[in-house]
Amino acid sequence: MKKLVTYFIDRSFAVNLICLAICGAGIFMMMSLTRNLAPKVPMHKIRIEVSILGASPQTMEQEVAFPIEESLLGMPAVEEIYSYSSKGSVSFNLELYRGKQSLQETLEAVRSRLQSMQSQLPSNIERMEASLVKLETIDVMGYGFFNFDVSNPEHHRWLDSFKETMRQVKGVVRVDSREPQQDLYIEIDPAKLSYHGISISDLRRKLASFLQPTPLGAVRKDGRAIIVDIQRPPLTLETLENVTISSNRFGQEILIKDVAEIKFRPDHLSRVFPFNGKPGVFVQPAMDTSDDAITISTAIREAVAEFEKELPEPLYIEEAFNSGDFIQQQLDVLTSNALMGFVLVTILLAIFVGIRPAIMTAIGLPVAYLGTMICIDHFGVNIDLISVMAMIIIVGILVDDAIIVAEKYVQNIEAGLKPRDAAIDAALSLMAPITGTILTTMVAFSPILLVDGDISDWFYSVPIIIMSALALSWFECFFILPNHLKHFVTDTKAWGDGVIQYFARVYRNVLKVTLKLRWLMLFVGLGIFAGSGAFLKDRMKLDFDLNIGATRLQVVGTLKESQSIDDTLSQIKEVESFLVSLRDNANLDVVTRPGSAYIGGSRKTGMRYFEFSMFVFDLKEDQKTLVARVKDAIEKGLPELKDDRFDSLELVSRTASSEDIKQDTVTVYVSGKDRVGFDKIEAALKQDLDGIPGMLGAYFDDERLQESWFFVPDFKKMESYGLSNQELTNQLAGVFSPVQLGYTRFNGKQVKIYSEINRKEDFDYEDLQKLTVQTPQKTDIPVSYIGSWKRVKAQTFIAHRDGKRIFEVDVRYDKEQTDLLKFKEAVAAALNKTSEQFPDYTLSVESADKSQEEAQGWIIKVIGLSLTAILLILALTLGSISQSVLVVLPIPLGFLGAVWAFYLHQLDLTLIGMVGLLGVAGVAVNDSIIMVYSVNRLMEGVKERAAQRDKVIEGAVSRLRAIMLTTITTLGGVFPMAYGWGGESGYTKPIAFSMGWGLLASTIATLFVIPIVMEMRHDILAGFRWLGGLFQKQWKGESQQEHTQEVSASESPSRS
Repeated sequence: MKKLVTYFIDRSFAVNLICLAICGAGIFMMMSLTRNLAPKVPMHKIRIEVSILGASPQTMEQEVAFPIEESLLGMPAVEEIYSYSSKGSVSFNLELYRGKQSLQETLEAVRSRLQSMQSQLPSNIERMEASLVKLETIDVMGYGFFNFDVSNPEHHRWLDSFKETMRQVKGVVRVDSREPQQDLYIEIDPAKLSYHGISISDLRRKLASFLQPTPLGAVRKDGRAIIVDIQRPPLTLETLENVTISSNRFGQEILIKDVAEIKFRPDHLSRVFPFNGKPGVFVQPAMDTSDDAITISTAIREAVAEFEKELPEPLYIEEAFNSGDFIQQQLDVLTSNALMGFVLVTILLAIFVGIRPAIMTAIGLPVAYLGTMICIDHFGVNIDLISVMAMIIIVGILVDDAIIVAEKYVQNIEAGLKPRDAAIDAALSLMAPITGTILTTMVAFSPILLVDGDISDWFYSVPIIIMSALALSWFECFFILPNHLKHFVTDTKAWGDGVIQYFARVYRNVLKVTLKLRWLMLFVGLGIFAGSGAFLKDRMKLDFDLNIGATRLQVVGTLKESQSIDDTLSQIKEVESFLVSLRDNANLDVVTRPGSAYIGGSRKTGMRYFEFSMFVFDLKEDQKTLVARVKDAIEKGLPELKDDRFDSLELVSRTASSEDIKQDTVTVYVSGKDRVGFDKIEAALKQDLDGIPGMLGAYFDDERLQESWFFVPDFKKMESYGLSNQELTNQLAGVFSPVQLGYTRFNGKQVKIYSEINRKEDFDYEDLQKLTVQTPQKTDIPVSYIGSWKRVKAQTFIAHRDGKRIFEVDVRYDKEQTDLLKFKEAVAAALNKTSEQFPDYTLSVESADKSQEEAQGWIIKVIGLSLTAILLILALTLGSISQSVLVVLPIPLGFLGAVWAFYLHQLDLTLIGMVGLLGVAGVAVNDSIIMVYSVNRLMEGVKERAAQRDKVIEGAVSRLRAIMLTTITTLGGVFPMAYGWGGESGYTKPIAFSMGWGLLASTIATLFVIPIVMEMRHDILAGFRWLGGLFQKQWKGESQQEHTQEVSASESPSRS
């Protein structure tokens, strides 16, 4: 190794050429990396959808859910099966084990099982599909298209043109909008059908046949393929109205318009809903998750700017959000804070080791950073918030090892060595300990690659970036830096020498006193550590939420009554005006959605429901501060607005990315066997869940059981009239809900086509007696002739988990008062009485967002493996287990310091902050291993107890400058990010926070705890030696006495 180090020290051309090559290649690779909000993570889930038109939830459960669950249970790759049976459909979510089988192989196995059991399922299944759950596209921007009039065809044309403009942008894969959909409805008149002797089934078959494509195929002639098809007339309302249902040879015919009316109309819940208090259509272009969000959003913005020049009044467009801006802001903050950190590091080094050593050391930062770009491109890592987070971790530690080498070089120059010899000695003498420190930091993050799980996929880029950067930093430290030091640093003048010497004297004196009182200090330190743990245990709030994006605050509620969507909008206008007024003092957008609300873990639909979604995000203000400010204003204003018109009106928090992620919520699962009811246990749960500390509310679905009307057929009478069960269903279906006949293209748009029979929005039970059906003989008879109606309470949906019925209760908690772990324990304790009262049921309490529970277990495994790996590396490096334990002592103290910092700054300890603790674990041992290594070298051959203490003090003081420099420069690298000195750092702030304060605490531990424990170790060894000497003296005394007695005994006969 000496020859290799010497070669690079003596070859300046080769060294500089390598530096230029690394920087050039890194810049090129960096320009080719895509930038996005979050990493692309595979989802280990399969979804199965099965539908039967008009089937009740009970039918779907018995005839579809149970048979499919029984077929899929026991598959080796399937971990859990959830099913939800509702009217006309049942959906299955299969949670898969990772690594047992590829996703595609598992999907094919599931499809094979469904195919093999198809004969056991009802024959009238319309759709049965199994597919992988994928996240392939994300919304890149959002626009409001204002003053849109649904009844104005010109406005529709401009909206379509606006969407087409965005579709033409390269990288845009989809454009979604929420304008009212005009679908085609065929309203059938049963009296006219009866008059003409046509059945409803005949009419629907004719329509379906007309709408179905009719390709005939192709023939070959003269080596060419000729397509043969039936020409269809252009599809218009007139074309549909003139479709022939029946005709005779005399030219008489019955057309659709003779028995039905065809017209376009929107769904009864469909409207142009207000956006920021103004009616408009919300338009969202989406991009592939593997594309560059900044490039695509810039292109969309330019295209929209050109489009706006032609847009006529009163139409206008406003940009609502731009994920590209968010990513760019994070990158700008990283750049500005990194530059600030780079300048601070260089200035501090210039003060304490001199200008030239500072510049030579700082050069290693861009070399390592740009070299890392080459590596991450090779491993398929792109620029997103997680990779930016990894770059924050390394910004403060990349130059640590270079500082130690440079500081050793300066010491050698001060000792009188020539620059070449000083450089060689600095590199070779520190190669072993620095390699050990780099390896410990690498292995600290390696468990992220070893522990299986979705969270590891999410953080995959972190160990890749850190390991790559540290490997390049090691190469620069020993093969590039020594050459630069040799040629450019020949003196050791530094402005801060006096400061370092002053601190060294103070440190020496304090350390002497500390070592004298070492046992007292031990008990005081243990007391502080234990007391801090006890104090923080119930006060430190943990947050395992990983959702990235703007915070979405929602005001959801229910009116006591509403006659229409317009009535709902009118009644909630005052609430809307209040929320829109908050935009004067905060950056937020308000979307009004009447007729629907996400309440208690599920979406409710109906005239009485409404919700306001407020997307809160600011590139300049701290996100948590902004959200807290907006929440406080809403919580103060809502009580004044809630009057006797409202059944409920409340504020909830969700991420902008997904509404079905239930944040700050735990779910109580109650499971039982087939046909089990939950009425009694539901009443007990309501009583036991009341009054739990920190609880905001428990949501019992009051609409789970609703009044239902069942027709009880008399099959004998049906047979006498020639009616089958299927024919009865076909005729009555269109009375209660439109029957979808299919899709078609109409004026360039895809529309749905429905048929219905004199359908009424408000239907009374008495109206059922007036219904008639047509017999095969074309005679209308009342349905009362073939059966009777009855009212029952029936479930609107039925949920299963692994083949058992389940009942769910979502319980929300206040993050300001408690956290997930504490609240789960409180809920579980409150349910003990219910579990004893209902032994036939199984109760469990889980996080409503399963990713949080997974994240909790994941971080425990990762930190445990990390500490084990660090101990192993240290034991191999130092050749001693006891000294390895000594070196890792600063890690728990660093963890404690970081947790205290979060608590005192009133911040939650997030999962990203916990990943920062891995950085603390890796960096904390850097200074301690160098100190232990230095003290061990000084202690060689020293036996006297007093001299040992002097060597401990001398070794500790000799490393003070290096420890101070590495700590100060690391803090200079991460504190600008932690406190947003170069711009608001948002989601990446916690990792900089834990790195900075954790390192500061571990440094104090290194300076005092390591010498104290080393001195105590000497005390213990000296005590063992004293005890050994005492036993040895006693043994020698006893041996001498025995020898004397033996001599005396042998001399006695001769004397006699």
